[in-house]
Parts: sequence; structure tokens; C-alpha cells
Amino acid sequence: MRTCEHAQFRSSQFFLSMDIVAILVAIVSALALGHYPNEFMKEGEALTWFSALQLLAIALMAGRIFFLRQRTVSFSKFWKSAGFIWFLLFWGFLFLCLDELMAIHEGLDRTIHYILDIDRTNLTDRLDDAIVLLYLCFFLVVLYWQRSELQRYRQVAPLFKLAIWLVLAMIFFDTLSHTNDIIADKTLNQWVAATEDSLKIIAEGLLLGISCDCLEIAKKL
Repeated sequence: MRTCEHAQFRSSQFFLSMDIVAILVAIVSALALGHYPNEFMKEGEALTWFSALQLLAIALMAGRIFFLRQRTVSFSKFWKSAGFIWFLLFWGFLFLCLDELMAIHEGLDRTIHYILDIDRTNLTDRLDDAIVLLYLCFFLVVLYWQRSELQRYRQVAPLFKLAIWLVLAMIFFDTLSHTNDIIADKTLNQWVAATEDSLKIIAEGLLLGISCDCLEIAKKL
């Protein structure tokens, strides 16, 4: 049993190792060039594209599982089918990929400020962090709604829980470093921002590994 579980976690170990290397290369390169550690983690920089690719890969894995699970049932009651959750996850992670590249949640932040005519303060400037938290809450609600299908993949539950905690930590560190009202020292603030981006990359890597494991499980169902 332990050997089986160890084999199932190899995908996550691989992507986690890849993520750590990418993070270290980004940070060391930034420091070597005299920049802050998160220089290559900012919007449009190398790690943004790396993150988007991971999210796209997760979406494609979900799409593959959808076709494996959906082909055994009728489309007449699609939302009740085994494949429906994977259909939702495909579009959800595809949206997150676009959000990573286009900063959709930050655009929503600006739109809300404009529509409601809210003055920007250190508090309201963190509205985009609240939007990301809402993303996570919606994601968890959908998973709970479709838990009957997901119970088939219970082997990956420990890693999934770890990924969720990493996302929560990411949101926390992003809130800390969003402006300089909490951490006044700019260098320390940028290190906290680098930590936030690193947690995001690692969480994505875990989810990508989990999706690979789920694909292998789905092939046997």
C-alpha cells in the first residue's frame, strides 16, 4: 500500500522539484542583477508565464479526465454526470490561466472602485486579495457539491489539503506585502512578495501533480 501511495505522489514530487528550481533561478538571477528578489515574479515576467503554463496544464488534465469520465454516461443529465466536475475544473483553471496573464482580478478591483466611487486606501487597495479569496471559496464549494465523484480520488486528499493551505498562505503574504503600511521596509516587503509568489507556484505544482495522479486513477475507473 505504501509503495502504491508513493508511486502516486511521484508526479507531485516531480513538479514540486521543478517549481523549486524555477523559483531559485528567478530569485538568484534577480539578486545577481541587483534587483529585488521578486523582480522576475512580477506581472509579465518569466515566472508569470511559468505560472500560467502550470494552470493551463492543470486545465488540460481536467479536460482529459472529463472525456474519460463523460464517455460512459448520457449527456441528457450533464450536470449530474461524473464528468461534470472535471468540465468545471477545465474552465475554472483556464480562467485562472487567463487571469494570471491578464490580471483579471486586479481589473475587477479597479472596476469596483470606479463603479462604487471608492477612494483608494491601504484597506480598499487589498480588494483584489479578497477577490482571490472568493475564487478559492467558490472552488471549494464546487468541490464539495461534486464530492461524490471526487471521493474516487481520495488518495490525493493529503496533497490537496496541503495545496489549499499554501494558497491561503499565499493570500496572507500578498495581503501583507500589498502596500507598505504593514511592512514599511521595502526590501523586506519585496522578500515577502517573493514568498507569496513562490507559494503560488508551489501550490500550482502540487495541483498539477494531483491532476496527473487523478488522470491515472480515472483511467482505471
